[in-house]
Amino acid sequence: MDYAWGDRMPTLGSGRVKLRALTEADAPALFVVFSDPLVARYWSAPPYEALAQALALVREIHDSFDKKTLFQWGVIGPDSDAEIGTCTVYRIETKHGRAEIGFALDRSQCDDRLRVVAAREQEHAEHD
Repeated sequence: MDYAWGDRMPTLGSGRVKLRALTEADAPALFVVFSDPLVARYWSAPPYEALAQALALVREIHDSFDKKTLFQWGVIGPDSDAEIGTCTVYRIETKHGRAEIGFALDRSQCDDRLRVVAAREQEHAEHD
């Protein structure tokens, strides 16, 4: 599949949330999200125990984007520019035009309505 995004993740947004590329500066917020046992319950790894794991995740996200095998955005909440989680497109099947979407959000910063808005933003990006 040909992605017209170039060498940078696109920034997507609405009035409620923004999805943007993650940087190493987001590692502390990612650590909060992925150290939560309830968030990690449905993740591919146990809860994080060290900030270094979040830094490694950012590097993995960039590597996966370069290979176009996984797209993982930072979810930016409506009240600040702080990253409150991630929104991921993975298991991309270009032959069949399908992929899966996953979320990992800081439970103290969001509600179910925010999850729905973030999913819609990703869906629009996939069809553009």
